[in-house]
Amino acid sequence: MATNSQALQQKLDQQSRAAGSAPARKEMTVYDLLQQMRPQIARALPRHVSPDRMLRVALTAVRTTPGLAQCEARSLLAAIMTCAQLGLEPNTPLGHAYLIPFGGKVQLILGYRGLVELARRSGQLEYIVAREVCEGDEFHFEYGLQEKLIHKPSLKGRGKPYAYYGVAKFKDGGYVTQVMSIEEIERHRRRSKTPDAGPWVTDYDEMAKKTVIRAMARYLPLSAEFFDALGSEESPPDVEAEDGLTVDAATPESGESRDAPPPA
Repeated sequence: MATNSQALQQKLDQQSRAAGSAPARKEMTVYDLLQQMRPQIARALPRHVSPDRMLRVALTAVRTTPGLAQCEARSLLAAIMTCAQLGLEPNTPLGHAYLIPFGGKVQLILGYRGLVELARRSGQLEYIVAREVCEGDEFHFEYGLQEKLIHKPSLKGRGKPYAYYGVAKFKDGGYVTQVMSIEEIERHRRRSKTPDAGPWVTDYDEMAKKTVIRAMARYLPLSAEFFDALGSEESPPDVEAEDGLTVDAATPESGESRDAPPPA
């Protein structure tokens, strides 16, 4: 991941030096900025994701998420580059990842489905899943030498969730289970950077399931890519935007109208 980030930083540094001797120009739009970074984003992407698709998704995220367009350009680039390197689409119904404004910067938050996708890429899991347990469900679990987990969801009147659990089955036949109470989930939510905004508000169940998957990770044969993804939530790639760059969401650099890519 460091190689792509370093290449992006070198490119931006070159542009910054050139800008020092260039005549003053109008604000760059998010569209202009992403188009400039297209080669670096393309190199970072896995083969199954096209650069055009990622650019459309990123631009749509900025347009539809209040506050993103006003965030620091450097942090926006870093978050998008991380998504590109992981092959995860931000702010889409897939629930892979979320770009959230936080303190004037863009915070990348991985989603439950994004973590599951990365876990499956290890090639050592037959399946991995997390589920909610509601008040009306039949649920029983035991830890020990003979672990047991039984969950029979009620088909009506399930009530509110009071626990979440995850199950991962290895291709060699072994498995790992993890159960967390709603109180444990809440303690994790309160420690997050955005406990009362973003996906913890709009997609609570998905974030609770993600919390269980994270808790299971230490017991799973996962790739370095998975743990790099977890680390990226705390320390995104360090990239530099142009000195004095202001990103404007609506006004093209030339002042003329321009059709942006259609929403993904």
